[in-house]
Amino acid sequence: MTDTNSTLNDGARASGAQGKGYRPALIRGGWMLVMLALFYAAHTVLIIAAVLQFGWILFAKEENERIAEFGDKLANWMAIAARYLTVASEAKPFPWTDWR
Repeated sequence: MTDTNSTLNDGARASGAQGKGYRPALIRGGWMLVMLALFYAAHTVLIIAAVLQFGWILFAKEENERIAEFGDKLANWMAIAARYLTVASEAKPFPWTDWR
């Protein structure tokens, strides 16, 4: 029994996971699921904003600045969320940080 535990501990040391355990990974996984659901919702909002902007351009013959500004902020949010989801960053997007 000791040999098995020793082998498992050696594997944990080799992978750099010593002392971290599974809890932080499970918590991160939970946040990733929440972020993924929010990212999917943001994708839907992006489609709606794009259709609205197209309609605005089609009928008013000019872009709507508010929709364009919102689209820029939504794109920033989605970029931050994508970096968090791919573990390229620990920074979480709004509402955990400012809406930029």
